[in-house]
Amino acid sequence: MIEVISPVIARYTATLTYADLPGDVRCTAKRCLLDWMGAVFAARNEAVALRLRELAASLGGHPDATIIAFGDRTSWLNACLVNGSMAHLAESDDIFREGIYHPGAPTIAAALAVAEKIHSSGRELIVAIVGGYEVSTRIAQAINPSHYRFWHTTGTVGTLGAAIAAAILLRLNETQTIHALGLAATQAAGLAQTIIEQTDGKPLHSGKAALNGALAAFLAASGFNGPQEPLMGLRGFCRVVSNSIDEDALTRGLGDEHNILKVTFKFYPSCGHTHSAIDAALYLAREEHLGPEDIAEVDLSTYSAAVDVAGNDDPKTPYEAKFSLRYCVAVALAFGEVTSRLFEPSVLQSPDIRHVMERIRVRRDPALDEEFPAKRTSIIRIVTKDGRELTRREDYRKGDPEKPLSEDDVKVKFMDLGRNAGISCGRLTAIAERIMNIEDVEDVSFLCQAVSESINS
Repeated sequence: MIEVISPVIARYTATLTYADLPGDVRCTAKRCLLDWMGAVFAARNEAVALRLRELAASLGGHPDATIIAFGDRTSWLNACLVNGSMAHLAESDDIFREGIYHPGAPTIAAALAVAEKIHSSGRELIVAIVGGYEVSTRIAQAINPSHYRFWHTTGTVGTLGAAIAAAILLRLNETQTIHALGLAATQAAGLAQTIIEQTDGKPLHSGKAALNGALAAFLAASGFNGPQEPLMGLRGFCRVVSNSIDEDALTRGLGDEHNILKVTFKFYPSCGHTHSAIDAALYLAREEHLGPEDIAEVDLSTYSAAVDVAGNDDPKTPYEAKFSLRYCVAVALAFGEVTSRLFEPSVLQSPDIRHVMERIRVRRDPALDEEFPAKRTSIIRIVTKDGRELTRREDYRKGDPEKPLSEDDVKVKFMDLGRNAGISCGRLTAIAERIMNIEDVEDVSFLCQAVSESINS
């Protein structure tokens, strides 16, 4: 099997066409692009995004691509870095659950920058997005969950997804595609310590993945070679970064079963590991008509990865709050919703919220680890001041394939994120219309410039 994995992937990638894609796959790819755009807009006012913008300006380069949220013309490399980082910065980007992976942030950032540089059509962009998702989600699934213990999948596998998307746009042949995959794999990086400490390096992983993956494809196009078996070679990517590999998953169903249809669209602007707990808290608050004044204590049991990543009991910044199960559950119980505005400093430091947080205890339940990552289970038990005990278990999150968001839901999310970033409803509606009809666009560069001009004029 080792000898055939890369050729199978390369053959799929090099021969994939728009006509090969079923209608629901095409529609989902456009939905992924819209969701990605909303995630980028959501980061528009973040300090990290502003620093990246300044860095890109100082680096210079031929202006052949766009920093979408700001309208700045820059090099395609800079666009990969900034757009890819911003897409992952506000914790609003899509998820491939079984791979513990955010495919959109790096893959679409790379695809959009390359498409803009070489003047690809909207249909070509759709094919690149689908190909990047299909290959990279399978790699992510094959190496997880063991990979996630030490590595940030979005940084590592995202590099490979970006390379595949760029390879499709550059029309690399099978041999060149294998080289691109190998050149991407040797650049793949992203330490899990960066996630645990909630540093600026986490969104940077996504931006660097987009940059390195796209660069790998351009290098392969120019004649650079890479290993013939970059994934399952003796010292290939999968063997190096995982101690439990599902080799069959690397190519299982490739071309026939579409993983892009299994993507989770986030409903809340926080770490995905908090979402099942939020769902459970919201359910009890709404069904039992609970307010903060009714709650005596809250016990939350969840899987270990959720506690490891989102176990911050005392968040000091809005970004840290997105990785705090206690804070997210407290907000759900106090406000009956979890939206971007509830991660603002004034809410975070509110004595009322802090008082609710003090009544919440979070613990890991090893029994819930057995079905991770397919299930992201949270169990909440609330004891009310009048003595009632209320329990709710959520195995799946709102937005997961089992509880999917509709196209209208994704559009509403896009509008909310954009409005919160200061963009008018009229302009957001026009952008959404353009994206959902991108198959009619002859040159993606015109779309990118039109989007940027409409929100920055």
